[in-house]
Amino acid sequence: MLEAGKEEDRITAAHKVFKTKCFSTRQVKALSEVFSSDALKFRFLETAYPFVSDDHFKELAELLADPAYNSKFRTMTGQ
Repeated sequence: MLEAGKEEDRITAAHKVFKTKCFSTRQVKALSEVFSSDALKFRFLETAYPFVSDDHFKELAELLADPAYNSKFRTMTGQ
């Protein structure tokens, strides 16, 4: 994922890996740090959501400072 030059390519690379393995919320949080904007973080989290193996994903709302993306995240996770 880090080898991808563009952030869009990082999301694509992550999606390919997510299809083969589940990740913990902690791992997803660590990977989200490579995205510079809330828009890209949200897209990454949206991509990761179906592949997270624990029940703590909702806690990642704190990663999104923009109220619009935070609201979209909360809606996606049923908060």
